[in-house]
Amino acid sequence: MSKLASRSNLLMMVGLAALCIGYVYLVFLPTRRNIVKLREELNQKEAYLAQEPVLQASLESATSDIDKTQQYVQVWCSKAPRAGELSSTYGEIHRCVNGAGMEIETFDPQNVTVLQSIRQIPVRLTTQGSFGQIHAMLRALEQLPARPWLESLRIERGKDAEAPLKGEVTLVIFADNPENSDYVKPADNR
Repeated sequence: MSKLASRSNLLMMVGLAALCIGYVYLVFLPTRRNIVKLREELNQKEAYLAQEPVLQASLESATSDIDKTQQYVQVWCSKAPRAGELSSTYGEIHRCVNGAGMEIETFDPQNVTVLQSIRQIPVRLTTQGSFGQIHAMLRALEQLPARPWLESLRIERGKDAEAPLKGEVTLVIFADNPENSDYVKPADNR
């Protein structure tokens, strides 16, 4: 009987070992992979939640930047020349040049570039005067409500030491685009 008991024990052990191996491969390892995957997802979500203060500060900064940009655009739109007001802007440029003690030799508006929301109007003007007068003219142009951009500046020396400097300036005036109806400019009491 000892042979039979030994054989029975061996079969029971082989069966138990097969059951253990089956449990490991069919239940334990797949469950463990799922647990590992869920832990990774949990760690990612915890890391994302840990970034919340940084993301909140970034969101507040972006919101503040958008508000400042919208305020700037509103102020610009209230000061930007309208379609029929370019002549008054040209007059302001002329006053700036005369206020600096200079005379305009040439005043040449260039081709208008129409963009989606604005128009760019380049103006080339030539003047003569001292360096101080040219500086005063540029400073006055920068203070204009229309805020023209100084695209180029060329200063040439006169033929002799006593001759005034010749300044050639290209300004770009930005005006609203009347074909764009996306933005309604607030009324202005000028």
